[in-house]
Amino acid sequence: MTTENLKLTKGWWLPVWDTHFEKMLRMNDNKYEYQYEQRKYALSWVKDFNSNALDVGSNIGFWSKQLTEKFKHVYAFEPHPDNNECYKKNLNQYNNYTLYEIAVSNVSNKILNLYVSPDECGNASLNDFGVMEGTTDRKIEAVSLKTIPVKVDKIDDYNLKDIGFIKVDCQNHEKEVVEGAIQTIDKYSPVLCLELPTRNQKEIDYRNNMIEYLKKYNYIYRGSKNKETIFTR
Repeated sequence: MTTENLKLTKGWWLPVWDTHFEKMLRMNDNKYEYQYEQRKYALSWVKDFNSNALDVGSNIGFWSKQLTEKFKHVYAFEPHPDNNECYKKNLNQYNNYTLYEIAVSNVSNKILNLYVSPDECGNASLNDFGVMEGTTDRKIEAVSLKTIPVKVDKIDDYNLKDIGFIKVDCQNHEKEVVEGAIQTIDKYSPVLCLELPTRNQKEIDYRNNMIEYLKKYNYIYRGSKNKETIFTR
């Protein structure tokens, strides 16, 4: 994607086709931020920032930008090529991140379809239901979704070290991501921040299933700020 296909909106580079985030950005500390309060709440659970963070579903870098300022290193996973071009521009003054331009799940070395909302660059998932239900103000019909073939791996395949915090925002694909990272999670006991909305019964069941799954690894549900849900040991 060339610069002509990007736009600078309130200090953030976005894909030109995105019409969602401009209205979602809010002023905090004299700059526009997305999910500032959710991030503040999530990071309040971290006891030791002398570690590395994972930003899964890193989009254009809304979370990564602050995470790079807090942690030693940020490992970001984002499969959408337009988002990745924006991410690199938004974090061009930082050198303590690694961006993996792939999707992650509970399978390795696969090519799967990424489903994408036509006008929201943050509403993308390997789960089409997650994208159709991913926006609160409307339901997106299946015929409107775009699909992009993307490489898919497990986080555990990457043997990442000293992980203290993991944020996952993958539109109803969070459990599969965690399943594919469970060796890393079990080894380092990071704080988990998972987007788990409860707007309908399917989402509620998915969240409850996530809670029960993590109990097997001695993780406890600690609380939520909007959709962002915290688990710690």
